[in-house]
Amino acid sequence: MAYTLRAAAAATGLNKTTVLRAIKSGRISGVKNELGKWRIEPAEFHRIYSLWFSVSKQLSAVCWRARAITAGAGVPSGMLFVRSDAEGVSHAPEEATGADAVAAAVGVLEAALRELAA
Repeated sequence: MAYTLRAAAAATGLNKTTVLRAIKSGRISGVKNELGKWRIEPAEFHRIYSLWFSVSKQLSAVCWRARAITAGAGVPSGMLFVRSDAEGVSHAPEEATGADAVAAAVGVLEAALRELAA
């Protein structure tokens, strides 16, 4: 599933303007769909932009406690957070996550596993 500008930006910690500039400069390719929304293939996008910045930024900001516990035990670990479209509602029946956010999370996980396997 292709990224939107928002999903691509979220996957790396970049902003949408930076992603759009990369498309317009030819650094990455993107196409507009019939609604005029940009679509970017995750595999190509992640060859250029690393996901580690986003993952480490999220870990530092949100999971300091879990990271400290596992790091203290000598266990390499990470956590993946997926944005909720329900205005911040989490761990409740009202929680909703759109396809773009799920695609971004899958891209982050895929890139992390590829990096660890290399």
